[in-house]
Amino acid sequence: MTEGRNGGRRAWRRATLLAATLLSALPPFRLSAQDSIPPGYGTLKRDEIVVRFTTATVEIQFLPLDEQVIRLLAPDTYRSLVQLIQSRQSNITAAAERAGEDHPTLVLVTFFGLVPQARFNPEDVNVTSRGRLFRPIGIVPLSPTWGSYQLEARQQAVAIYLFEEGISFRETLTVSYQGQVNDSWSQALRVLDQERARVRARGSSTRPSRSGVQRTPAESVHTTLTRHAARRGAVASALSQPSEKNAVAQASAATPLGASTVTDRDGARSATVLTDPPRISTAASVLSELSGSAIPTMRRVGRAETQKN
Repeated sequence: MTEGRNGGRRAWRRATLLAATLLSALPPFRLSAQDSIPPGYGTLKRDEIVVRFTTATVEIQFLPLDEQVIRLLAPDTYRSLVQLIQSRQSNITAAAERAGEDHPTLVLVTFFGLVPQARFNPEDVNVTSRGRLFRPIGIVPLSPTWGSYQLEARQQAVAIYLFEEGISFRETLTVSYQGQVNDSWSQALRVLDQERARVRARGSSTRPSRSGVQRTPAESVHTTLTRHAARRGAVASALSQPSEKNAVAQASAATPLGASTVTDRDGARSATVLTDPPRISTAASVLSELSGSAIPTMRRVGRAETQKN
């Protein structure tokens, strides 16, 4: 009897030591207050928080990819951005290693051409936060047009920017490009703070059932997409599990000032463009242009429906 208890204690010690060894080998994982808010409860659209400003030739759009920001976006948009980051994770890691930065700050930057042969300089996008100037330490291009540094009218070039750790998206900041300074992030902060309070309220109202099973908002969205797939076929199925190309298009697309559609053409290749719907909807529309004919695909989710799920 005593030998059995001693053997059990020794086995427990060995298991504890093994667990401690494995945990020590994992990279450090830092939690923030925002991590307590689960994804899937947000309802914001991308254009409600993106920083945008124009020069004489291009429009620049600046969207932070920080979890404390994108978790407040609508589930479809959040999922597309996460998939976008995951699809380019190896390139992001390599760029961070070259810069010697363990925890880079990621931002999605889009250039829209406003005139023919519009030139742009990627390195001129800077951020000032807490009185400190941040310059890009790495850039991961997402568009084939990026390397030319030139755009035709209504053409776009998209990339993930890496900045040093230290930019605070919970405070006011400015974005600058070739001498122009934009401080509209202060407006986005108010929108984010209001949505953050609503998300906390939605999250606190979701309680586990007696059986211990509770469907999350993200699962509810997936179920909705599955029902659409049964009615509409493979189109809705593709939206529920978008490819890397579709993820890039949905995550980066937005309506530039003075335009209703933005198209990125690369020879004879088809282009996927997402344009935001009217303000009465919280979803976005994916427009696929193939062989010169546009076949719109759309899924709309109202705020009331999102909150209900």
